[in-house]
Amino acid sequence: MFKFLKQYSKKNKIKLLLFMMFSILSRGISLYLPFLNGMLIDIITAGTNRIALRNMIVIISILSICNLIMSYFLNIAFRHITVNIMQLINDKVINHIRNISLKFSYNVNTGYLTQRVVTDSNIVSNFTLTSVRDFPLGIVTIVFNVIILIRINMVMGLVLFVLIPIYIGLFVTFRKKMYQTNLLYKESESYYFEEMNSQIENIKFIKINALKTMFRQSLWKNFSTFFDKVITYTKFSTLFSNLGSFIAVCANIIILILGVNEIFDGNLTIGEFTIITTYFNMVIVNIDYFLNFFKNYQTTLVSYNRLNDIFKEEKEKIGKSKLKDIEKIEFIQVYFSHGLDPLITDLSITFEKGKIYRICGQNGKGKSTLMDLVLGLHGEYKGEIIVNDTNMKEINLYQMRRNLVAVVEQNLTIIPDSIIQNIKLDKEINHDKFNYLSDKFNLHHLLGKYTIGSKLSRKSNGLSGGEKQKINIIRNLLKESKLLMLDEANSALDEASSIALKEIIQSEKENRITIIVSHSDMFDDIIDYEINL
Repeated sequence: MFKFLKQYSKKNKIKLLLFMMFSILSRGISLYLPFLNGMLIDIITAGTNRIALRNMIVIISILSICNLIMSYFLNIAFRHITVNIMQLINDKVINHIRNISLKFSYNVNTGYLTQRVVTDSNIVSNFTLTSVRDFPLGIVTIVFNVIILIRINMVMGLVLFVLIPIYIGLFVTFRKKMYQTNLLYKESESYYFEEMNSQIENIKFIKINALKTMFRQSLWKNFSTFFDKVITYTKFSTLFSNLGSFIAVCANIIILILGVNEIFDGNLTIGEFTIITTYFNMVIVNIDYFLNFFKNYQTTLVSYNRLNDIFKEEKEKIGKSKLKDIEKIEFIQVYFSHGLDPLITDLSITFEKGKIYRICGQNGKGKSTLMDLVLGLHGEYKGEIIVNDTNMKEINLYQMRRNLVAVVEQNLTIIPDSIIQNIKLDKEINHDKFNYLSDKFNLHHLLGKYTIGSKLSRKSNGLSGGEKQKINIIRNLLKESKLLMLDEANSALDEASSIALKEIIQSEKENRITIIVSHSDMFDDIIDYEINL
């Protein structure tokens, strides 16, 4: 796990170095102040040197204020670095998900996955920085304080050596159970948030079908499981912490009894006793930190393992061959299944440039799967898919999709930006063709309604289904692709726009392979070949 964390710490090396330098300085002041306070008490009880008393108060005041100011900036720096590390982890996880097979996305709920990634990366990033700062400083603090305690009073200093093996035994006893209960708690939390996310996304469906009661019961059922795991984890976590606190309380009672006896025997001043109790409690606090460190380590280990499970998902295989054109796509005895259910069996077909194909079939017969296979989105098929004269597994599919392929999906994906930006995405467009297509699909009124600077929401509730479809169509027709795929592209279009789409497909057919999935008869007279699944 620490090897995993090291790569993110390296990217913040300078910030971490400065953070550590000031943290060491702050901890040094914190260690020195109790010693000064003890000396101050002895000066007060002696009551003979007012100048020394005044000087000591000034020094303590200056150091305390400086430490307070440093603490303010260190807290800000801590948050700055941890959030940055969290984003680096999030970015790597999401980028990995972008590069793995679609099979992973089909098998996981987005709400569950989002909550899981954000929570785990936050825990890992916080643990990284607290470990870098507090682990070495904790060791130094304990060693320094033990030396001071033994030098002041050997018997009281030796009490600490009895405590350390007790704390270690406590951790060993609880370690495995802490990990298991924390894992169950985190998984149940992710599934609970998945249920909440699903219900919020499906508010319209719940309203239409008046399913408020059913979905409420489902949410409470998920909460009940989550609640049980939370309480179980809290019981073990609290018991672990309280046992540590109980040991600390017992140790303080022993120190108090020993200290009072030493004062009455004349072996210890009140100031020295104050120093001893302060340093002793600082040692206890740091031992408690290490106790919590091992507890937090188990928590972080759960988060690390859950993140690592995502990284273990194999990336989709992308070849190196780059295409300049798509003349032909040939399927040779292709077989593809999702789980145990075969969706495509022994399929042999050829798509050629200049032809328009329509894929037909009942729901669940593999129409969408066939389109995904044409796009190279599923690499787990049997048989061969040949593009031009190159096996698809040898092709740089990212380059092919970006430069040569346009897909009008059934549902438009909206980015939170202007309509123009939703059409352009990250590419420059041919403005003459854009104006031509805007005229053909009567989009100008929409561009006037949503002026530059107006942003669409991701759900784009202000747009009708037809308007969304027009944006989707124009976005892809501007691409000048060599493979155009349309999935129910006219399902929400008015008749005039459907006719316009058909005319454009027909007029540009010689430049590309065109594949249509549609139950409409609008395209009947321009279809060259029909593929029935």
